Amino acid sequence: WQLLYGLGFAGYALLLWHFSRHPTIRMRTILIAAVLLRIPLLFAPPNNDCNRYIWEGRIQSLGFNPFKYAPQDEALRELRDANWEGVNKKQYSTIYPPLAQLEFRLLSAIHYSVKSPQVAHTIEDICVVLALAGLLAVMGQPAWLLAIYALCPLVLAAFAHAGHNDALMILGVLGFIAAGQKKCWAWAGLALGLAILAKTTPAILLATLVRRSRLAIGVALGVVLLGYLFYIDAGWKKLFETLHAFPSQSHFNNLFDELRLWINEEFGQVLLARGRMTITIGLLVCAAVYRAWRTRDLLSDATWLLAEIGRAHV
Repeated sequence: WQLLYGLGFAGYALLLWHFSRHPTIRMRTILIAAVLLRIPLLFAPPNNDCNRYIWEGRIQSLGFNPFKYAPQDEALRELRDANWEGVNKKQYSTIYPPLAQLEFRLLSAIHYSVKSPQVAHTIEDICVVLALAGLLAVMGQPAWLLAIYALCPLVLAAFAHAGHNDALMILGVLGFIAAGQKKCWAWAGLALGLAILAKTTPAILLATLVRRSRLAIGVALGVVLLGYLFYIDAGWKKLFETLHAFPSQSHFNNLFDELRLWINEEFGQVLLARGRMTITIGLLVCAAVYRAWRTRDLLSDATWLLAEIGRAHV
């Protein structure tokens, strides 16, 4: 798998190099290629995160709050099935925000299978490709730039192959950018609020609005609050408990996290590591506010901030 993945990235880099030197390719060609590349990957088994997605959707339909009950809780013993067996980190209640939870519930009701999230998130990923195509056209940018996302092996592996749920968040972020560029701040706030309710990472984009629109900040926070009120019976502490505990108390996703965890365990730096991350995020927020004050380009500020928070996590 890793060998094929590496070869895929090599071909991807060559393709982008060719497009940059001969930028005459039509956007329609890239769109067709994007869809055709995703279809075969749907026949592969998805990541076991899909087991949790569909499990949490099912227990919601039966009246259980996934923020309150972890998969291993005795209250859910009678509900255990083959999908439950595949859920990872059963000791944790959900880490996924309310909009994602509502999506899981819908998918579980439509078809209770790990393939449901995989197919749904691939469709959302294709919607991201279409949204990017529209944004590039509106901004007058070359069509070949769409290939950077649409044909990226990382994107293909994350959604069509693994079935991860981040595409819903990306759609919200793109809506935020599109509305913000047009100064439609109420719509920008709505889109950002929905993006945060799909996955919490875009919350840092609120910093780009401090010098731009209080209305957008208010709408975004209002949408987030409304979303969490649907699950408030778990209590405010339980709503964010796993989000706080998960990265620092368990083996996470990749080599970088494994190394970070080993350092924490060996040298007792868990609290220090958390403190450094908090300081880093604080500095990034201050820098984002400063950039928003000095510049007018929301797109460049948002892109820079998301890239920096990703770098800080690694």
